[in-house]
Amino acid sequence: MTGVFDKLAKKAASKWFYKVEIKRLGRATDQTRIDVHHWRPKGAANFGDELSLVVVDQLLALRGLHRAFHAPAPRTLFAIGSILQMAQEGDTVWGSGVNGRDVGGEPGFSTLDVRAVRGPRTREWLNRWRPEIEVPEIYGDPGLLVFDLFPDLLTRRTLPSYPETIFIPNLNDLRLKELDTTFPIVSPLEPWPLVCEYIVNARNIVTSSLHGFVLGERLGKDVKLVRLSPTEPAFKYEDYVLGTGRPDGPRVFSSVAEAAKVDMTSAPVLAPPGLREAFPYDLWD
Repeated sequence: MTGVFDKLAKKAASKWFYKVEIKRLGRATDQTRIDVHHWRPKGAANFGDELSLVVVDQLLALRGLHRAFHAPAPRTLFAIGSILQMAQEGDTVWGSGVNGRDVGGEPGFSTLDVRAVRGPRTREWLNRWRPEIEVPEIYGDPGLLVFDLFPDLLTRRTLPSYPETIFIPNLNDLRLKELDTTFPIVSPLEPWPLVCEYIVNARNIVTSSLHGFVLGERLGKDVKLVRLSPTEPAFKYEDYVLGTGRPDGPRVFSSVAEAAKVDMTSAPVLAPPGLREAFPYDLWD
């Protein structure tokens, strides 16, 4: 009989439970929030593009903030990447650049909240198509801030050894049937901390990846830029270098072997003045 009474009790409790009116208190997804636009290839995470979330999240964390926190108004933030052509009306821009394949096309927005752009070529593109948008002369790829924001990366060692010379290809160069290199290849699809480890521990870096170039320069490595195919226009590389105050633009090699023969060790490239200070914390205020 005990089993019967138990069943009846559970049934009565079940009926009571489902008659209770539950007051909905809201969910995090109902809050007004800031989204960070970043490009991610299907089924993978591209090193340079992932740095956008990494840098934004760390800058917020240092202020006791988080990207998911409630914000006064919904907004999309464009940070690292050649993604500015994807912006929409009223979006906020901090360090993004336009893709060289899209400079000939009119953008789909008429207003933007611009705090900084990657370089003067992106600023010229905005001024040409949308002269009514105010674009301050604050330049720089936020990737230059990675080692300042994560100083432990400079001493991180998770592998027993690292090659002295590495080649970091652009994502599109991974599709080439034969990569022109005899050096170890560090794929841009590896986790971003691991790619940073290879950069920190290498002496020589040859790369067709913009952010392989940016992070290598930040550390003053012997880093050389190559273009192995016309898939990636030179625009973004020129935009970045000009944005760091170097008027001659980058020296570009046509093969890894050619680049490896040249010594280009130089002083570390720092983030241009005003870039970090221009970060739009006010979006979360």
